[in-house]
Amino acid sequence: MFHRRAFSAQGILQGLFILLLFIGPFNCFSSYSQANEIIYTINEGLPKGTLIGTIGADLKLDFSADPPLSFNLASKKISGQYVNLNNTTGELYAAAVEIDREALCPENSDNQACILSFDILILPQQYFRLVKVKIIVKDVNDNSPRFPVSEIQVFVPENAQINSRFAIEHSAVDPDIGIHGVQTYWLGNDYGVFTLDVEENENGDLTPFLIVIGSLDRESKDEYVTDIIAEDGGTPQHLGTATLKIIITDVNDNCPVFTESQINVTIYGNAANGAHVTRVHAFDSDLGSNAQISYAYSERVPQTSKALFNLDTNSGIIKISGIMDGNTAQRHRLTVLANGLGCIPAVTVVIVNIIKVFFNPPVVVPRYIASVVDGTVYLKESEPSYSPIAFFTIKDLDQNQKVDCHLEGHGPFRLSTYKTFINEYLLETTETLDYELKQNYELTVVAKNSQGLVVKTVINVQLIDENDNPPVFKQSLVDLLLEENNAPNTFLTKLHATDEDSGEKGQVLYILGSDAPSVFTLDKVSGVLMVTTSLDREEKEEYRFTVRAVDCGSPCMESIATVIITVLDRNDNSPRFINKDFSFFVPENVPGFGQIGVISVSDADSGKNGLVALSIVNGSNIFVIDTGKGVLRVKVPLDREQNSSYLIWIEAVDGGEPALSSSTMITVLLLDVNDNPPLVLFPQSNLSYMLVLPTTLPGSSITEVYAVDKDTGMNAVIAYSIIGRKGPRPESFEIDPGTGNITLQKTLKQNDCGLYRLLVKVSDHGQPEPLHSTIMVNLYVNETLSNASFIESLLRKDPDITVEPPERLAEPAKRKLDPFPCFPVLIALSAACLGLLLVVILMSACICLRKQKKHKYKERRLEVEIPLNTNKDFQANEKKMMEISIVVPRYIASVVDGTVYLKESEPSYSPIAFFTIKDLDQNQKVDCHLEGHGPFRLSTYKTFINEYLLETTETLDYELKQNYELTVVAKNSQGLVVKTVINVQLIDENDNPPVFKQSLVDLLLEENNAPNTFLTKLHATDEDSGEKGQVLYILGSDAPSVFTLDKVSGVLMVTTSLDREEKEEYRFTVRAVDCGSPCMESIATVIITVLDRNDNSPRFINKDFSFFVPENVPGFGQIGVISVSDADSGKNGLVALSIVNGSNIFVIDTGKGVLRVKVPLDREQNSSYLIWIEAVDGGEPALSSSTMITVLLLDVNDNPPLVLFPQSNLSYMLVLPTTLPGSSITEVYAVDKDTGMNAVIAYSIIGRKGPRPESFEIDPGTGNITLQKTLKQNDCGLYRLLVKVSDHGQPEPLHSTIMVNLYVNETLSNASFIESLLRKDPDITVEPPERLAEPAKRKLDQFPCFPVLIALSAACLGLLLVVILMSACICLRKQKKHKYKERRLEVEIPLNTNKDFQANEKKMMEISNI
Repeated sequence: MFHRRAFSAQGILQGLFILLLFIGPFNCFSSYSQANEIIYTINEGLPKGTLIGTIGADLKLDFSADPPLSFNLASKKISGQYVNLNNTTGELYAAAVEIDREALCPENSDNQACILSFDILILPQQYFRLVKVKIIVKDVNDNSPRFPVSEIQVFVPENAQINSRFAIEHSAVDPDIGIHGVQTYWLGNDYGVFTLDVEENENGDLTPFLIVIGSLDRESKDEYVTDIIAEDGGTPQHLGTATLKIIITDVNDNCPVFTESQINVTIYGNAANGAHVTRVHAFDSDLGSNAQISYAYSERVPQTSKALFNLDTNSGIIKISGIMDGNTAQRHRLTVLANGLGCIPAVTVVIVNIIKVFFNPPVVVPRYIASVVDGTVYLKESEPSYSPIAFFTIKDLDQNQKVDCHLEGHGPFRLSTYKTFINEYLLETTETLDYELKQNYELTVVAKNSQGLVVKTVINVQLIDENDNPPVFKQSLVDLLLEENNAPNTFLTKLHATDEDSGEKGQVLYILGSDAPSVFTLDKVSGVLMVTTSLDREEKEEYRFTVRAVDCGSPCMESIATVIITVLDRNDNSPRFINKDFSFFVPENVPGFGQIGVISVSDADSGKNGLVALSIVNGSNIFVIDTGKGVLRVKVPLDREQNSSYLIWIEAVDGGEPALSSSTMITVLLLDVNDNPPLVLFPQSNLSYMLVLPTTLPGSSITEVYAVDKDTGMNAVIAYSIIGRKGPRPESFEIDPGTGNITLQKTLKQNDCGLYRLLVKVSDHGQPEPLHSTIMVNLYVNETLSNASFIESLLRKDPDITVEPPERLAEPAKRKLDPFPCFPVLIALSAACLGLLLVVILMSACICLRKQKKHKYKERRLEVEIPLNTNKDFQANEKKMMEISIVVPRYIASVVDGTVYLKESEPSYSPIAFFTIKDLDQNQKVDCHLEGHGPFRLSTYKTFINEYLLETTETLDYELKQNYELTVVAKNSQGLVVKTVINVQLIDENDNPPVFKQSLVDLLLEENNAPNTFLTKLHATDEDSGEKGQVLYILGSDAPSVFTLDKVSGVLMVTTSLDREEKEEYRFTVRAVDCGSPCMESIATVIITVLDRNDNSPRFINKDFSFFVPENVPGFGQIGVISVSDADSGKNGLVALSIVNGSNIFVIDTGKGVLRVKVPLDREQNSSYLIWIEAVDGGEPALSSSTMITVLLLDVNDNPPLVLFPQSNLSYMLVLPTTLPGSSITEVYAVDKDTGMNAVIAYSIIGRKGPRPESFEIDPGTGNITLQKTLKQNDCGLYRLLVKVSDHGQPEPLHSTIMVNLYVNETLSNASFIESLLRKDPDITVEPPERLAEPAKRKLDQFPCFPVLIALSAACLGLLLVVILMSACICLRKQKKHKYKERRLEVEIPLNTNKDFQANEKKMMEISNI
């Protein structure tokens, strides 16, 4: 019980200790961590590098603290945009981007301060502070006032009173505040009639007012244009200007005025009803409704005059409206009034004088053909020339009077007698009419007799307008510019088209064309073009569409204009890096200003806004970047051993105003270069030595050479070798190449004593050349070191050791082939395979020979010709002499103008013409033959006398020769000759297909080509003539859509960029088609091979890899295989792998990707490893990628349980005799560093000693020891229990043992006696272990020849199957041959029969025996 209480106290002490551990750091943290606030005040627009403040000095920090203080911005965005912080001194500087108060605090008013807030962290943790920094940005006068519109319109009535005020709504805006904002306005030119006043409202905004200080008259000047200027209060002052247009509106301050005060008119008394008399005209200087005028007669005009003369109230035209006779007054005074709105009427007088006409004048009787309404003739302007208008019949009471009738007036009209009728006249047009040129005509038909009596008939001709004019745009091409990010419903322009037609026919409606994007709207009536949404230049830079102007006529007419809208760029896109971050792997020996990598960045904007400049935010003292090309270079030498990686922030700023920027992080990882030789740590110098006793046994370890290498990977793998020796028997010592351990190889004899000096070379495995160091190992073989000074004097002397040449590697001994049980089986199977293969070859040869014999046998044919004699019914051609009179040709072929035309497709022996030879003297013998060259012949026609047939002897070819000249010569026996010349012209037919110059066109094209790249020009020729020889080029149906072929020129192009990784070869056909009917064509094959470019980085098959390996994996054992591929080909697709980190533990096969371990692993020290593998291809420039490898160690049962309690075999515990059975006495507590079943612990008692040792038992799972039996008086004494603590590991459990000592007694008064008993050997017999179950049957070990046996067995079975199949095939062929011999041979025998009846009749004859 005492010991249990002690254990609890110990647990309490441990708990307090752990509590103190947790409380301690928090106390430190609370004592150092503070939050501070610092406020700085600056002016906006500070240049880069201007000091804002010093955080450390302002907080009065101690810079002598160790470790040193570090200042860091909590927000990286603010670091690059507005301020820069020196991490060491805490100095705060203005950044490259100037602080613009108006951009930073756009919503702040005059009373609100513009504050830039951010946090600064002061590290390390023991000095941690959170500093809240506020920078108050004060305004400076860096902005000019600006009007929202460039032109401001103000409407002022012309009757405005002096001092009238008119507000100018569009006030100027100045982003600056306070005195730097807008303070006043003034006019550039006041014209002496205007001035400006400024009023301030409750919010402090200034509104300008226009004040009238002079009289206005719209009729004198209707518009004033000047500049309105806004001025701020800064120093120097800034101005803003806009155009102010003052428009004077009309008021009704003018009345109508007649152009003439009196008009005198003379008319004839016989003027027709509706005849035009005159027109009065008045005008009003006002506009619109104020200028409307109506005409009326004065009350003083007699009613008779009003009835005789009609006045049009709107136009002022006066016409005759009654019939004049002899009683009609000869003079009429018409007073006409012009009435205006709110005005006194204007007055003019029209005096009409009527000339009386004598009685019995000619009578003119009109008969109208055209439409007449109220005495006015209406003609359509579309009437053709010489359209009749009216007939006029002249009647005269006195038949003896001669009447002259003619037409007066101007216009395309004529009056002429109608045919042969007397006194009949026809009025008609002489040309087409045009309403747009003139709308009405006044014609007078004058009839005058010989007495001078004149009758005038006035005819008013009014043209009717028709829709014969389309609308005409003022501009057929409307070119507009619009800046992107415009406001919705932005006004673009007002289209204007005019139509010369009148009325509805001249009304124009505006309609968008079908190609217009939906974002544009066009007002149908006004022609106002607007864009309904905001445009983005990066989506589309130019919009091109049509608009239609349509009139309202029937049918309607229209015209089209093209609208081109160019979207101008705004700086609305920040530069964009192609990657979120970049990682570059470079060797540490990269030269000064050597290239690290290329940072690619783009900006979707154009022009100046799209120009991007790169800069380094941090690390500019080590690295430098090409601002334009993005090439990152190193300025100073790098050393991986000092710093293995660098983090650089790169900022990209475009050229817009204001500029936009973005940033990215660059990780530069240095690859190790073998630049450090091994460093020998032991021995410490060449003068160190060590005593070696002569009695040292061979194989004993004497000392070791221990060296390290700062490099990594194979550059840090060290090998040891002895390159020089000196001593009595120097070959007695050797060094282990891997560990540097020096051992004794031979037994030392008495005369071997003395000083041994070994020159050891310590070399690494670096590339391209290993580096090495040397150390002198001094060994003094002797019994004692009594003569130490003598040894030291020897060491100071020059050893004069000759360096040995490198040892030749002995050829490895040839491994003997271990005799294994399967060796005879292998030999037998190999022999069987060879035998079966020989059988197969022989059977194949046999089959081939049989095939050849059979082929020869089939070729033999027995042909028997049986000639048949037929009756010869031929008549002998009797040739008689005749006297030639004429050769009569009768042509069968087509003849035009004496030339025979033949198609070149005519077959052989096509007849051309018959020739009949006629001669009066039948006794003369006539010879007829053909002269000339060509495939023609002249022969007698059948049995007819003197009949000859001209025909072709073979097919003709236009391409070889186009025409022939033949002469038919007839000659009698007396030498008389008649020649008939025949010209034969061939007609070309489409019988030649086009022929490609190359039927196979093989092209090479590098991938990533530009769109619309020229590939080649195909060429095909056609020997035919005319259209038949014209060639068109057409892509085959198998041609991909990315290729285009010009139909006429044959130019083959690729419309898009090709990717070799998508498709390496394109193979398709092209057709050359001629224009003949039917057309002919030929086909060529085009093969386009896409050449590779290094445009694909190596790609790992997995994003990351995880390997599970046992922790006891042997040295250079395989961890796993990292599979990587590169879509490129050739050199570009070769991939080399390397380890970026962890190269001192792992190594990778560069080509195969096998990851191996170099050193022993221990899961209990490190259960997992993260390794970065880099894959670099062989392209120029090389591309790379990396992946993360996770190596997880699987537990191996390599740790036995560790007993924590009892702490030793001498510990003991008091057990009272009164303890009840089942009570817990104590426990054994152990732990195992392994995991899983390897860490599951079982407890058992394997040895006992004591008065009644079986009284105690242990729980196998918990280790709890309990009392099993009641203790009696004689059971007192010392009990010793040997407890075995075992794990459940595989293949063999590991265990530990502990002695548990229990002293059964009432008290511990004799403690020294108990301790003396414990020191004695307990002499406990270990109990025999429990019988283990029979071990599982061992699996058959897979020996190296097992796969060979399987392969040979499969080969034997395959060959056996081939032999069986070939045997079956031979049997089948023999059966077929036997049947073939039994067949009766059938021979075809051609029979020649009579030509008149049978032609080549074939009969089958049986031949029974050959």
